[in-house]
Amino acid sequence: NQRYGRYSGKKVSDSCDNLFIGGGKSNVINQFSHCSFIGGGQLNTIGETSPGTGLGSIFGVIGGGCCNNIDGSNSGAATTYGVIGGGQANCICAGTNHSSIFSGNGNMVSGSCSSILGGSGNSDGGNSNVFILGSSITAVLPDTTHINGLWANGIPSLPGGIGTVPKQVYWDCVGNLNPSCCILFIA
Repeated sequence: NQRYGRYSGKKVSDSCDNLFIGGGKSNVINQFSHCSFIGGGQLNTIGETSPGTGLGSIFGVIGGGCCNNIDGSNSGAATTYGVIGGGQANCICAGTNHSSIFSGNGNMVSGSCSSILGGSGNSDGGNSNVFILGSSITAVLPDTTHINGLWANGIPSLPGGIGTVPKQVYWDCVGNLNPSCCILFIA
């Protein structure tokens, strides 16, 4: 494990403070990545991959897993409050703020305030305020939730259904059942 900065009495560089690597193997917190934490795992990285070319990651957290990365592109944009819980080959890109990946494989967040719960091969597409549940999803709009499928049990619906047309549920912005407003539609 490599630490660039002050940690347990070791001082490798003055460009980073208050970081911690709990264990694991070959985990790295690069310079300019202040107040960052890697709990364990292997080959996890916080901060730009070629130290000295960007602004790093501030308050970055990787819990564990393998080959996860927060702000590794050397773009010169700082990443703040990025969290990867675990998994493998997940990435929170440089310049994002308040984004997270909880687990999974090969997921990427490049927009701010976005989260991927798990799955594999997901991307927020650079959009902000995106929430993804599932696999192989690329978000196309900001401020949305993207899922592969939804099972809703016990939601009230309008009466009946005619022939083969199913019952429909419409909810407005304040949670009232409203057939004239289509905020949530379940057929």
